[in-house]
Amino acid sequence: MLKEITYKNPLTFVVPKPYIVVNKRAEACLLMEYVNGHRFDSIFLHYLINESHKSKDILNSFGVALGEFHSLTLENLPQSSFPLTPSQLKKEVILLSENLEQKEIINKNLLHRILDFTETAQVSDKIFVTVTLHGELYFTHVFVLSDKFVLFDLHNILRGPSYFDLAMFALSIRVSLAFSAFSTRKFDPLLCSFLMGYYKNHCEKKIFESIKVAEIYVALREIMSLCYLKKIPLIVRLQNALKIQRLRHVIDQSVKADI
Repeated sequence: MLKEITYKNPLTFVVPKPYIVVNKRAEACLLMEYVNGHRFDSIFLHYLINESHKSKDILNSFGVALGEFHSLTLENLPQSSFPLTPSQLKKEVILLSENLEQKEIINKNLLHRILDFTETAQVSDKIFVTVTLHGELYFTHVFVLSDKFVLFDLHNILRGPSYFDLAMFALSIRVSLAFSAFSTRKFDPLLCSFLMGYYKNHCEKKIFESIKVAEIYVALREIMSLCYLKKIPLIVRLQNALKIQRLRHVIDQSVKADI
C-alpha cells in the first residue's frame, strides 16, 4: 500500500518508504525509512501561547494535503460501515448516546444536551463524499516537513465518508492531555483554517457545524469501543478511564459551544 501511494507522486504529502517486513513467531514488524520532521504538538502550543498566524497557515496547508490524500484511487480497499447521510449520522449519535447513558458512562443531563444539539444541528451533504480515508488520523500520525506532510500508520486505510478523517483529526487535538490546560474551543480558529484548506476556501458555516456533529459521533464511538475492552492490565484500565473522561469533556464542550 505504501509503495502504491509513493508511485502516485503526491505533491503535498509523502509516506515513509517501506524497506522490509521482519517476522518473529506470530508477530511481524515493518521497517520503514527514518523521517526527521516536526510534530504538530509544538505548532499547536505555539498558537495557543502566541496566537501565531503561521500555525494557521500550516493547518490550512495540511487541509489541502489531506484533500489530495482523500482523492487517491487505490486498489482493493475495504469499505467502511460509517453513516452515509445526515439522517444516518444523527441516528447513530442518538443510539450511541442512549446506550452509553444506559451503561451509566454519560449522565442524563449530557444525554439530553447531545440529543438537543443533534436534533437542531444542520448537517451538510458535503461531508459525506466517499474518499480514501486514512482511518486513524490522529495529529500524532502526521509530521510536518518544510514543504510537505508525512502521513504515518496507514494500517486502517479504507474507503468511506470524508467527515471521519476530518472529525478524527479535530477530536484528537481536543482530547489530547497535552493541551488539557486549554479550553477545547481555543482550537476552533486552527481547525477552521484546516477545513478552509480542505474545502479550498469554500467552507460555509454549515460545514463547521456538520464536523461538530461528526466529532461527537467519533467521540461516542471511541468511548463505546473502550467500554468493551475486558481483561486488560490495571494501568490500561486507568488510561482508558482517563481517556473516557476527556472524551466526555470534549462532547460536553461541543454541545455547549455556540457555532
